[in-house]
Amino acid sequence: MTTFYYDIRPNPGKYYFYYISKGIYTGTWTAGIYGIVEWRFTPNPNTARNYLAFSETTTPEINIDGTHFKYLEYKMSNGDWRYWDTHDKHEDDPYGVYEISDYEFEAGGGG
Repeated sequence: MTTFYYDIRPNPGKYYFYYISKGIYTGTWTAGIYGIVEWRFTPNPNTARNYLAFSETTTPEINIDGTHFKYLEYKMSNGDWRYWDTHDKHEDDPYGVYEISDYEFEAGGGG
């Protein structure tokens, strides 16, 4: 598994476009935050893939009210983008997930 650590923090009240896609012919993946950072990587082809969207904190005192993920999509092998059509909800106290659809949710709590 490839793990990236960046000291990038979102600003409250601002939307960011996060993306991850696989090159159709190269097998190289591109991921990033549009206009902020981008990186390329080639994972082990025998590793399972799972698309995740999450808000991560270091202590329960961090308030994540206002976290909003929307228009979550994945890229098909033919290059088409599709909205997520299924999801598994997971939340840890003191945080909550408020489902809007398979491809949109809000999170809050903490503090």
